[in-house]
Amino acid sequence: MKLPKQLNLLQTAGQQILDGLESHGTSLSLPGHLRANAESALRELAAADPQFDKPSPLFMQAIGPALAKANYLAGSAIGRARDVLKGHLGDEWSEAWAEAGFTSSIQTPVTAPERIELLASLSAYFESHPERQDANSDVTVGLLSLRGQELDEAFQSSNEHSRAWSVGVSNRSVAGERLRGALLAILGELEKSMPAGDSRWASFTVTSEPEVIATQIRRGRPRKNPPTEVGAKAVTSSHPIAKADTTAEFQLWQYARQLAEKAKVQADQARQSLAQAEATVQRLRAEADQATVMAKSLQAKADLLAPAGAKTARPDRSLSNERTAIDMPLPG
Repeated sequence: MKLPKQLNLLQTAGQQILDGLESHGTSLSLPGHLRANAESALRELAAADPQFDKPSPLFMQAIGPALAKANYLAGSAIGRARDVLKGHLGDEWSEAWAEAGFTSSIQTPVTAPERIELLASLSAYFESHPERQDANSDVTVGLLSLRGQELDEAFQSSNEHSRAWSVGVSNRSVAGERLRGALLAILGELEKSMPAGDSRWASFTVTSEPEVIATQIRRGRPRKNPPTEVGAKAVTSSHPIAKADTTAEFQLWQYARQLAEKAKVQADQARQSLAQAEATVQRLRAEADQATVMAKSLQAKADLLAPAGAKTARPDRSLSNERTAIDMPLPG
């Protein structure tokens, strides 16, 4: 049987298989420890909070946006400080830039810890060289320190939340894998004990057609070495918690990906608007050309109807370069 990947559905499937064992366990004579392992694993998964099956809503709605905003403001502050320092240290990196915190290049760092460190160095630099501050460009010791502090607080908050969330995700994942292994071990024994067409298969799944069940059993044979019972200590040893900064950067990437998708939609809308504007421009150009032809035609007729000597008295006005003699509004 092909067990579902979603843990909530796996939990339902586990209960159904145990219900089947309740009905046919005696006649099948399965090893008693298989059922005990499955019951224990099912209780463990039921105790694990299902909220950890999805990304943290708190991070996506509050912590992530705050971190993204602080990261953006920090990068902008670094960029403004770099522009001010170019007038004193040059446009290319040199050893003089190292004093300000740009150790190997004048590029803005990518990660939050690097930006926090650079902002601290820039604050110290401008504190030592107060004459190089530029209040008009928002390059001051106070503002640089503020941006570094904001990013540090947002990053630490993200780390703490990500660390706690990763514990829940790990516990939930381990419980699911334990249940999956216990169920596959039971299904492997059932396959040995019951032929494919046995009507008892219907008791172990929501599908009531034995042929379909038998096909699923053949396609989804149990693993040779299903996971054995995992103790509480194994939760942390077999699935080590990811480093806080790595988890935080991953969740930040998830949030940035959502922003990128929104930006893509906005870009598509902008392209459509631009295409419509270009079409409008083309239409107006065509109407302007028609109006110019009409004006030239009317000017020619006016020249023919003008009194004798009027042509020489009137200055030459080229319709191709200057206004026409007859001011006609363009249609549309």
